[in-house]
Amino acid sequence: MTHVPVFGTLFGLALLLLGMARKSEDVKRLSLLVFMITGILALPTYLTGAPAENQLRNLFPTTPLETAEQHEEVAILALVAVLFVGMLALAGSVIFQKGKLLPGWFTKLVLVLAIISTAALAWTANLGGKVRHTEIRHQEPAAAPSGH
Repeated sequence: MTHVPVFGTLFGLALLLLGMARKSEDVKRLSLLVFMITGILALPTYLTGAPAENQLRNLFPTTPLETAEQHEEVAILALVAVLFVGMLALAGSVIFQKGKLLPGWFTKLVLVLAIISTAALAWTANLGGKVRHTEIRHQEPAAAPSGH
């Protein structure tokens, strides 16, 4: 479940870019649908965070708190970004219904906001990975022994 928003926004972004490159209204509209679905699925994904954190703390009590807290804070920003893109996609789908072309300004606006949303999700995912996967955490090098 945690990967759905990340891959959903990437997939929607790829479709939007493809639709823009090929000047295909159908592909651009499909990207809007993907952004709407991703926005809907982002909320339950976000809500799984606290139970997952509790379970992780029970299983791995040495997990650093600051990494999990930073992940949680960034996840809120990513959620807001994904929900905003999803609502914008819904509004555009309603306002520019089938038969009407999506205006260039609207497509570019969705593109910019989707890039921001994707970046926020990638940042969130990276931080989430560091919570559980100790091998990717930044670790301070061991201090050299003194007295030599």
